[in-house]
Amino acid sequence: EIREGYHFPYRQLKKVPKKVLVLGAGTGNDVAVLLDEGVDRIDAVEIDPVIVSIGKKHPNHPYDSEKVRIINTDARNYLNETREIYDLVVFGTLDSMTKLSALSNVRLDNFVYTRECIEAAHSRLAPDGGIVLYFMAATRYIEDRLFGMLAATFNELPVVRPKYSYLFNRIYMSGPAFSHIRPYTPQHRVTYFEHVLPKIELPTDDWPYLYLQSRRISRFYLSLIAVFIGVAVVCIFLASRDMRMSLATMQGIDMEMFFFGLAFLLIETKFVITMNLIWGATWLTSAIVFGAVLMVLLLSTIVMQLKPLKWWIAAISLIVSLFVTYLVPTHYLLVNNFFLKLGLSVCFIGTPIFFASACFALRFKSREAVDVAFGWNLLGAVTGGLLEFLSMVIGLKSLSLVAMLAYLGAFLIRERYAGRSLGQDRPLTSG
Repeated sequence: EIREGYHFPYRQLKKVPKKVLVLGAGTGNDVAVLLDEGVDRIDAVEIDPVIVSIGKKHPNHPYDSEKVRIINTDARNYLNETREIYDLVVFGTLDSMTKLSALSNVRLDNFVYTRECIEAAHSRLAPDGGIVLYFMAATRYIEDRLFGMLAATFNELPVVRPKYSYLFNRIYMSGPAFSHIRPYTPQHRVTYFEHVLPKIELPTDDWPYLYLQSRRISRFYLSLIAVFIGVAVVCIFLASRDMRMSLATMQGIDMEMFFFGLAFLLIETKFVITMNLIWGATWLTSAIVFGAVLMVLLLSTIVMQLKPLKWWIAAISLIVSLFVTYLVPTHYLLVNNFFLKLGLSVCFIGTPIFFASACFALRFKSREAVDVAFGWNLLGAVTGGLLEFLSMVIGLKSLSLVAMLAYLGAFLIRERYAGRSLGQDRPLTSG
């Protein structure tokens, strides 16, 4: 039954495709089936090299075929960079959940099951090409989204085979290659595009959460957020008598440093996720993001030591650069030249972080009790990292606006207490 399910979409074609792209090739089942169907050339994209090595032990040895080219990279990253044209693009069961627990929804932001990714696959198709998508859909809203993304991309209702085949229970087939199959009436098509599709929340690169039922943070995630904040508060206050006293008396709460920590970690975690779209969900992404952050922090520290920026220049530049990261579409960074893309990514990440570091340095050096100031900054950082979950509600781009509000809150506190020396007074209170 599994084998029959794998072969089913290719038996619906009028002719054997010559060149096929498999996204999420895994251990080689899809590739073995395509070779069996007589395909001349197969590009097999798989992100995990260990899974590829396991696939080389496949009993059919599909990865040993001269017709197969193994590409070890992220599926979306390959679609962003390739200029190859294919007769068929096959989405294997990438992160296809066989079960969703009562505690779900699952938050995966891999940018594969988004409207823009399906459009990128569509752009790689020959004029008479098509898309095949295997999936184990556990809930109706996931089925609706997959169907809707394909329908919106091709402006035609996809063909769906709803049969349980152990590894998948839905096969979606779209594009001119399957246009001879017409299971829907014209009226059905009109009704769907006018009344059904507009009501479906389709995943996008800004909200890439196929598995989330709606734009909300579930109670499960809220409970985890509460636990992490609680652990951070307890640990910091156990370690510092001054921190305990400031909370007990409500005096000496350094909200300015708290906001600085909150905003900084929020933009850092947002940039990590955003760079997954540019560089793929690999360790290279983490290396680029954190390498850029550390490099820019070092540069900002050196600049502020040698020739400090004026406060108003650093503050205005920070807000402007954050607003630019909100306005500039991320796909503008998707260029083919590696070094140009690296430079653009470092500028995109580094500019707001440079000025954020400069603002922090100017305010932190005025603190007499630096340990207490850093304690509140650390609590803010924990809170900011957890606030990244707001992307499940407002999307990824809008996190830049939340960070802007946090920095503006810190700036307003600074202006309110302008002229007062924190070396003489206690750190700023929340009042």
